[in-house]
Amino acid sequence: MQRQNSRRLQLWLLLLTALSAALLGFIIVWFAGNGSLASSREQVVLGANDATETARTPRPARTVDPATPTFIPLPAELTPSAFPTPSAADELPTDAPVESVPPIVEPAPTDPPAVPPVQPTPRPPVPIRIDGSQVRLEDTAWRGGFRQARGYGGRSATWIYGSGTAYSTMTAAVTLDRQPQGIAVLRVEGMDSEGR
Repeated sequence: MQRQNSRRLQLWLLLLTALSAALLGFIIVWFAGNGSLASSREQVVLGANDATETARTPRPARTVDPATPTFIPLPAELTPSAFPTPSAADELPTDAPVESVPPIVEPAPTDPPAVPPVQPTPRPPVPIRIDGSQVRLEDTAWRGGFRQARGYGGRSATWIYGSGTAYSTMTAAVTLDRQPQGIAVLRVEGMDSEGR
């Protein structure tokens, strides 16, 4: 079945190609003959009474010589005397003042000055006192990050972004009452941009 459809498609394409070629040939003959299919050289006419061929040369096309003007007389009702003579009221004044309007010059557009990005005013770090063995720094203790007044997910939050941004680092100050002894552990809770 598929082979039969392929064969039909080939036949249709062959037919379409043949029709296109015939149409193109017709168009070429049409334009080569200046719009007529008859040859402008010579026509062969078969005689009516005898079967002999006689050659007939076509008459040349009628041409108009633009250098030779031809005079066509006007009918009597269209002669100049048949038209009314214009009066002084009909004529337009030739010395009428022409009011000139100065052209409107629009100022060239200027680029607005670059507006620096709005950055929050950094607040001085709030010292946090350690009273026990651990300290918890809330996000409000961090400075330099991005904050929204409405928070995030029902909680307050401070964001840091990639390098090259105004929010690429954050700092928090901690004041210790005494010299630390032993091992210190820093644990940071957060989430990445996808909320994980």
